[in-house]
Amino acid sequence: MSTKKRVFKKLAEETKVELSAQKVELGLAQDLLQDYKKAVNKFTDAESTMDRALEMLKNAKKTYNEIEQKSKELGVKVDSGVSKLGANLDSFIKSASKR
Repeated sequence: MSTKKRVFKKLAEETKVELSAQKVELGLAQDLLQDYKKAVNKFTDAESTMDRALEMLKNAKKTYNEIEQKSKELGVKVDSGVSKLGANLDSFIKSASKR
């Protein structure tokens, strides 16, 4: 094989290696972008779910407050289980509001 052919062969091999490395980097960058988009979508979905849950908790708390009000008007003590639910609602609302 002539020297010229060997030189061109070596140059072609080095170019292939260089391109291969660039393809790997491009593939990793694409993987990163894809993972980022998935994570942002999940995070957005989670935030939306938390907002809906917080609204539901607040509505349940209004209902609990009505129960307390009616109990006072009737002179009846609120059931201990219901009272615990009220305390749990406060805890959940406080936790959800912190974010």
